[in-house]
Amino acid sequence: IPLGLAWPGGHARLGAILDADRSTVVRAVTAVDRGTLRPGLRGYCLGRLFEGDPTTARGLPYTEIMVEGELGDMPAWVVPPTGPATGTWVIAVHGWRSDRTDVLRVLPALAAAGYTTLAMTYRNDQGAPPSADRCYHLGDTEWLDVAAAVDYAMANGATDVVLYGWSMGGAIVLNLLRRAEEAGVASAIRAAVLDCPVVCWGETLRNQARALNVPPPWTWTALRLVQRRLGAQIAELDQRRYTADLKVPVLMFVD
Repeated sequence: IPLGLAWPGGHARLGAILDADRSTVVRAVTAVDRGTLRPGLRGYCLGRLFEGDPTTARGLPYTEIMVEGELGDMPAWVVPPTGPATGTWVIAVHGWRSDRTDVLRVLPALAAAGYTTLAMTYRNDQGAPPSADRCYHLGDTEWLDVAAAVDYAMANGATDVVLYGWSMGGAIVLNLLRRAEEAGVASAIRAAVLDCPVVCWGETLRNQARALNVPPPWTWTALRLVQRRLGAQIAELDQRRYTADLKVPVLMFVD
């Protein structure tokens, strides 16, 4: 899987694995988008492969629009199809600590398949309205913003929509699927695609704590603090409890 490489002032794209052992992976550098690579540079890998917008990064036309949500207007990209239009819109929902550039990786394929793509922002994103506490809620409130995007798509010519979420965006999509009837958008949703979604926040946070050798009592305390901040039980964000209630096909990628 191609990856991005980021460092202060720079970004590059990494391709095939050329060599690997227990401590080192060597990948080909396929492009340097910004900055200069040099020996000894400290950087980090990330799933965000491209930078920019649909035109600068992928050569696709797009329109910058505003989706009216519960808290205010949220910027979004609308990218038209390049193949015969199907009438289906894809609502693309990025992950935590990321942005709309998550969708750049798959945009050409979606456009060629005849889909219009609406790449969302949601509350507390840059350019989007903040929540009262200015904190992300792990999908427990952000689903309302994606419901607003579904309404926008249906009001602007969509025949139906496919929800496409990455990481926390996948958790947001799953929360919306649970509440689609409540939001009045259930009849519009045709299917969902989840790319490495957070299905259970409790297990995800515990696994991260174990990887960092955090003592179990500290983890327990941290989870209680997270619940207090969210105003919701972590168990309520375990989407495995609700899989039997899903009404649409779901395609999930996990690596």
